[in-house]
Amino acid sequence: YGELNFDTIQAHLCRPALWHWGNLFSESYYHEFTFFSADARFNDKGNITRGIQFVIGISTTESTISPGIYPVSYSYEANTTLYGHKLNNTPWGTYWQIMENQSAIGKANILSDTLIIDGFTEKNLNIRFTFTDQLKNTVTGNYNGPYNEYNL
Repeated sequence: YGELNFDTIQAHLCRPALWHWGNLFSESYYHEFTFFSADARFNDKGNITRGIQFVIGISTTESTISPGIYPVSYSYEANTTLYGHKLNNTPWGTYWQIMENQSAIGKANILSDTLIIDGFTEKNLNIRFTFTDQLKNTVTGNYNGPYNEYNL
């Protein structure tokens, strides 16, 4: 349904999970799209053992997501993509990681640029993005297809 490119990596993306976290960090609503590469493999508990994980965290003023431009931001403003960072031991925001034997062998946080949501319905997500990560890689890609939705 989509692809992800950074450094020397090109990966095809599978159907993502959309997690609605609610008012987690502020009065705005926090949502995460979690993508995995088509070649990702998982253990019996559902944890990724190898492949690429790509997470896009966004902040909205409403509990739903709307089409529009979501620039990377260090705050939880309306319609922004949250930069990648770690709170305690938990990664948040937008980042990628390459997994091998259940461990991250490569990881980078997204620090700038833009996510564009061209379409968002109950059944379909249509996005494109150009980001820059902390390693100064240009991270590009797109996705147009179904998603799984979860409310927390």
